[in-house]
Amino acid sequence: MITEFESYIVRDIPIKPHGKPNGALLLIDWCIKNYLDNERSLINVGAFTGRDLDWMLPICSKYAKPIECVEHWQTPFLKEPIRNQMIKEVEKTRGHPLVTWTWDDAINAKTISSADFFFMGTLWNEFDLQNHMRSINHSSIWMLDKATIWWGIKLLSSLIHQEKIFHMLSSPNIFLFTNDPFIHEQFINDFEKLKTLVEKYDQFIQLCNGCIRMNHEWKKRSSSSNYDLNTYIKELEKQYL
Repeated sequence: MITEFESYIVRDIPIKPHGKPNGALLLIDWCIKNYLDNERSLINVGAFTGRDLDWMLPICSKYAKPIECVEHWQTPFLKEPIRNQMIKEVEKTRGHPLVTWTWDDAINAKTISSADFFFMGTLWNEFDLQNHMRSINHSSIWMLDKATIWWGIKLLSSLIHQEKIFHMLSSPNIFLFTNDPFIHEQFINDFEKLKTLVEKYDQFIQLCNGCIRMNHEWKKRSSSSNYDLNTYIKELEKQYL
């Protein structure tokens, strides 16, 4: 089920666009290695089928950094028993000693307050991202993707203006923010090293208004994919319900 299910979903975070490593993922690796406490977890809020583990695990495995994948799959999106079957397949297919699964709301996640890398991979508007950022007192990084940035930036703008949150990276698919001015300063100070790192793969970064920007021309997400996925789910309901 999971393979066919994912065939209807365009990957939001490409791992090798144009056959070369995604430079923004190399920068995430750099941040996790150099700035964070890897006894703390990376939490993926809105993990869906866990496919982002394809890029998370190669990074986190190097530093033994735990990962928590959080997904609720509220009805009517996936009804029982389809939801239970999907959960079984996801855990079997993507299980790993570093990975734990929480099939519940983000507020009930085990590491929602203790993680130090937060990937907000969901458009769930009920999650209070702004107050969540205010509540985290340890050095942390938040990642949004090209879908969640349009939801998140409205919540982040006042925190950025108040210098409670600092914008680190903008790329076509990945946007990084931190609550620690030292991490932000170090990231900017490391610009030349980071530039050399991504230039090996013909990608380029520049300093712009206190953050690092990476520009690419990658294909936009297909607008027809959701319709195809919904059609597939309807077929599953006919089989299971």
